[in-house]
Formats: sequence, structure tokens, C-alpha cells
Amino acid sequence: MKPARKPLPNAWSFLGIAVLAAWFPICRPYLRVADDFHFADWLQSKGVPIYFHEDGVWRILGHELIHGAALAHPLLPGILALATHGIAATLLMLALRRMLSSESLALLLALIFAVYPWADEALMWASAYTYVLATTFFLAGLCLLLRVFPLKNAWAVPLCILCTVLSLLSHEALFFAQLVAGALPLVRERDAPLRERLTLAGAPVAGCGIWMILYRTFPGRMPAEHVVLNPRTILSGIFYQYTNLDIFEPWLRAGTRDLLFFAWSPWQFAAGALLITAVALYGRRALAGLRAETGREASAGNLMLGYLVALLLATVAIYAVGGGFSLDSRKKYAIIPVLLMGVGCGIERIAPKVRVKSWVILAVVLSGILTTWLQIALWRYEATRLDLLIGFLRTQRDPAAVRVVWDSRIQEAWPRSTRHWGMPVEKWVLANAIRLDARLLPPALPHPQAAAVRFDAARFTWVPME
Repeated sequence: MKPARKPLPNAWSFLGIAVLAAWFPICRPYLRVADDFHFADWLQSKGVPIYFHEDGVWRILGHELIHGAALAHPLLPGILALATHGIAATLLMLALRRMLSSESLALLLALIFAVYPWADEALMWASAYTYVLATTFFLAGLCLLLRVFPLKNAWAVPLCILCTVLSLLSHEALFFAQLVAGALPLVRERDAPLRERLTLAGAPVAGCGIWMILYRTFPGRMPAEHVVLNPRTILSGIFYQYTNLDIFEPWLRAGTRDLLFFAWSPWQFAAGALLITAVALYGRRALAGLRAETGREASAGNLMLGYLVALLLATVAIYAVGGGFSLDSRKKYAIIPVLLMGVGCGIERIAPKVRVKSWVILAVVLSGILTTWLQIALWRYEATRLDLLIGFLRTQRDPAAVRVVWDSRIQEAWPRSTRHWGMPVEKWVLANAIRLDARLLPPALPHPQAAAVRFDAARFTWVPME
């Protein structure tokens, strides 16, 4: 077994700067959307015990952490999401450096995950943060299985079990992937003693068993699950990854492209300019160091490629027993890292001595940063309008007697926004987004004496319709 290579300080610094540059715009006061109101109501009224009583241990770690942070301070959800995503990107880089011989290819793939908004909903929406946290713990466990850290089994096994349990307590999406991940030591460490490999391989399986016991012991008041088998989902969840290209469509229309710097303050412009400059200038130095790396022999054999295909199928297998896979971007957060691992090993299988030019990496990073800024701006635009609508309804004597006429500017300019975010934004209003009190009906429902209101884009406020 070969020891892990010494990390490259420049590469790690560049990765961190790139993540910060891409996602710093989410570090603004958080605006609640849809399910956020539901979980916030629980925590504000009765605290953590009400969640445990109602939902048991189902996603308890992810929801309690992010919604508790939102209640503590409105800036914390964005900061927490950015920090967790940075850790996930670092762990992916560690895993890729163990799998690939090319330092430049490993860094490029990690940056593609880190700076592009493939699963932006998972970072921008508090209720979807569970995917980010679950994937981060999954990648930590994968690094332990890859022997990234020089730990003996006495430490690696319990830590891997802990990562598995924490991942599933954050979100159950990677349950089957955890089971398949356990085979990694058997695939890679064929020169190690079989007993040692089997012990480590059993760690994720044991973690899944512990989570199942907790889930069944503390079910809360959730209705019994009805398993709906849909085997085609395993393939469709992978086939439909072409929908990742949806993130580039807003660049094609002025109606969305013009919102790139929506509601940016002077400090955000200053920070953005500083970070872009840092990426461009420091990137040249960091990437120059990669060209001197000789790497090591590629490990992307047929067995490893076959394993990664199985792991990729396992990342979407949960939806095969849950009725089907939808294309909401948040669900892609757990899939993209494994997909990139497979792409990297496939490239090295075809071209073992591949080296990515530094200008290509830099161009990819700068493109990703700007695309992420645009996606964050579009989400913020709609969340701000929804927040203003809630404020407007609070001023009404009878909020239930208000009929909202939603301005679908974003959807008209970016038709695939519905697919990317999972539902039309106006449905956020209907999907329990507004909870002023128990008597309030969703304002878009018919009402005998409903007064219509519309959004005035020029004044950026809601006004009665004449």
C-alpha cells in the first residue's frame, strides 16, 4: 500500500480561494423559502424536542443544524453552507489525488465540483442543506476507505462508521452508496491482508445498520413508508445529468443575465473584485507548480472503473425504491462528486499521462465563478420578492383575501428554471411558504372578495392591481 502523497500548498490555497470567490454572495441575511417556515416554526415554538417527536431521527442533524443557525443569526446559513461546501471540495480533491496520477486533472475535477452551481439549490436553500452535509460526511468516509489519512484500522474503522451514521442522519440519499463504498478497500488494496481489508470494508455497512436501528427505534409520528419500486430510476438519474447544462441558459437572455449583480452592496462589489483578482493572479502561481508534478502510476484499471460505475448507480438507487428521481438541482449534490471520480478514472484509462494546461483550469474556474454568481442572483431575486410579499400581507387586515398575481419574469427568460429548482417559484407561495398564523389561507387560492396584487418591478414592491 502506497502512502498518500504530500499535499500541494498552492493547490489547496487556490481551491479555497476559488470556493470563496464563487460562493461568497450567499453570505447575506437569509430569506426563508417554502419548507423553511415549517422547520423554523417548530424550532421557535418548542425547540429540538418537537422535531424529534414529529420526525424522529429523519434528517435530524442537517435540519436542526442549518435552521438552528438561521434562528441564531441570519448570516449563519450562508456561512455554514459555504464552509461545508469548501470541506466537501477539499475531501473530493483528497480522494481524486489518491485515485489519479495527474495532479492537474485531480485539481480540475475538484474545481468543477467546487465552483459551478450544479446543485446550487442545496447551498442556497436552508431546507436542502441536508444534501451538502450528508455528502461531506460521505466523502470523509470515502477518504478513510482510500487510506488518504495514515490511520490504522483501530482508528479508521470507528471513524468510518461515525461518518456513515452522521451522513445518514443528515440525509438518507446516500444509503445504498454507503453500502457499495465499503467494497473500495477490496478493490484497491489487493496487496493488503484480507482480514484487514474486510474489517475496513465492513465499517460503512455497520454504520448503515446503526442508522437503520435508530430510524426504526425513533420514527416519530411520520407515516409508514410505502416502498414504490421504479428500477428505471437508477439509469434515468444518471442519464438526466445532461440537465446540468441548464445552469448556462440564463446567460442567453437579457431578462436573467441583467440580474448578475442583483442587490449587491458596495462591499460585495469590492469583495468580488478582490477575489476574482486573487483567483487570476494567484492561480498562475498555483497552477505553475502543478506542471512540475510527475504524479504516480495511474490506478484506473478496469476493476476500479467498474466499481465507480456501481458506486454511481448506488448514488441514485434510493430513488428506485422511493418512486422516482426528480431533476431538482439539490439532489445532484450527492451525485456529481462520484460522477467526476468516474470521469477522471476514465480519462486516465484512455490517456494515462494526461496533463491539463493551467490556462484551461483558470478559464474553467473563472467561468464557473461568474455562472454561480448569476444563479445566486436569480434565487435571491425570487426570494426577495417572496419576502416582500410576506411583508405586504402582514400589513393587510385579511391576508387570506389577497390574490397574488405572480410576475414570471425569471421563468419566461429561463424556462428550465422550473426543472432546475423543482417547481415554479410561484408555487413556493402555495407550498406552505407563508405562515402568518394558523388561519391564513394560501393567498393564491380563490376567495369570494379577493383583491389582486401584482409586483411592480420598477419600484420593486407589491401593489394593488387597478
